[in-house]
Amino acid sequence: MKSSLLSRSLLAAALALSATAASAVTISDTLGTLALGAPFPRLPLCADVRTPDGERYTALCADTARSDRSLMMIGFPEKLRPDIMDGNRAVAVVDGTSLVGLVVPTQGAKSDAKVLAALTKAFGKPMRVEQEQVAGAGGRMVSATHAGWIRAPMTVEMYAIPDQPDTGTVELLTDAARPLMAAPSAASAAGAAPRGAASAPAAKPRQGW
Repeated sequence: MKSSLLSRSLLAAALALSATAASAVTISDTLGTLALGAPFPRLPLCADVRTPDGERYTALCADTARSDRSLMMIGFPEKLRPDIMDGNRAVAVVDGTSLVGLVVPTQGAKSDAKVLAALTKAFGKPMRVEQEQVAGAGGRMVSATHAGWIRAPMTVEMYAIPDQPDTGTVELLTDAARPLMAAPSAASAAGAAPRGAASAPAAKPRQGW
């Protein structure tokens, strides 16, 4: 009898783990929902779908992060939040009416292994991988992964933010996104971002790659 109960418990636990794994949202799933090059979807304002505690969203939503709407903050409900993402908001880059880029916040060096594995699964072997030394709290140097992929029509890049190694970003950008990202007001998107959103450095294009 005890053996039977133990077997049932193990089976239930295995099924629960299987369901959890099956429900994980990958970056490929996100690109299926928010396809680069496609029209930017009509989404509700995040204030209209925020939970009473103000910490979560019940549906995919958007807020203007720049007056010309070339940068938008996208709020993700838990069921659509990609598994590499830190927090529940990302930056969308919009060219006219087309979605041309996504900037997804991560936990930087803390989540390097997970993010690199997820992006490699989605996009194949990276074109380039480097370990960078990034200054952390108290000047302590932290090793962080900087990797890039080219998957037409976009490039994909992951890195930790200088001086904030536990904050990172994954940029998924088409060529049309780059001049918009380089505009002087690109960093101002952070002003519209609550806790958990992509940070100002994550909204800046990196130089040198």
